[in-house]
Amino acid sequence: MGFIFKEKIRDALNYNAFKKWIDEQITKHGLDDVVALNFTLCENDSKKWFVELVGTFVFWESDSDWVHYEVFDTRDIPFTIKYSGDSDEVRSVYKNYILKYLEYGNYSEQLKNKACVGFSFTDGNIELLHKTQNFKLPKSISQFPYVQPMDVNMLIEVVQTSIGTNRNFRLTNRQDHHKVVEQINKKIAGILDGKPFPEAYEDIEDVAVAFGARYGYAFYQERKWKWMMVGENKETAQVCIASPKLNYCIFPLTYMLSILKGEHENNALLLWNMTENIDDNPIRKDDKKLSALS
Repeated sequence: MGFIFKEKIRDALNYNAFKKWIDEQITKHGLDDVVALNFTLCENDSKKWFVELVGTFVFWESDSDWVHYEVFDTRDIPFTIKYSGDSDEVRSVYKNYILKYLEYGNYSEQLKNKACVGFSFTDGNIELLHKTQNFKLPKSISQFPYVQPMDVNMLIEVVQTSIGTNRNFRLTNRQDHHKVVEQINKKIAGILDGKPFPEAYEDIEDVAVAFGARYGYAFYQERKWKWMMVGENKETAQVCIASPKLNYCIFPLTYMLSILKGEHENNALLLWNMTENIDDNPIRKDDKKLSALS
């Protein structure tokens, strides 16, 4: 049997084992709370190379610290192979394995829906093998001069609009707000693919208000976020939903409109997942990593 043929067989066997390992780790840990993932290549003393996978609940393109905010890691169960080549060769092999999985793997679509999938050597920079376009984090509420709780009458209107969204879009599992956000994500995807929205809504702006109110209501009910009015002044203030400790805010109505107009990716579920317990990592005043969702 020729050398090249042996190498191809070994490479195929290694990739199949690698693919199986990824499947097992994702099945074990799940991706619901994961915002981004990173594969790290390491070497031990006996020419064995191994890869660790971490899932994180934040992602900052300008700062590699995001890899330390872990939802899960596989350090106890890394993927290991023997390889006699140098580090550059091994990095190339594993990079190609990851890219192949992103194209054909069983969880390829789920991974590509995350903010990013990175690849790094133990002491090297992170290479972003895949990144979701237009993914932005919430803004610090402290950056706005005008911050006030929402008027009670407007809050009642938000609740009534949310109820209408449940009915008109036939959202089920209404007490399970994570499921509701999943359904909203799917309904938006359908509209973006050309599916008509209910006749109860006149235009896409009406639909954005409906989804935005229900999306914000999920934060309000399950995570105890607060409905607020924020802006430069009272006249220009916009509706937002603010984290319990008022570190972050999201503008759900304009956010939904930007998605429906194609200005942002449909990442409403991703944003929901990444903002769980986000107050545990408050923003510094000089933090440049955060940008507005509007």
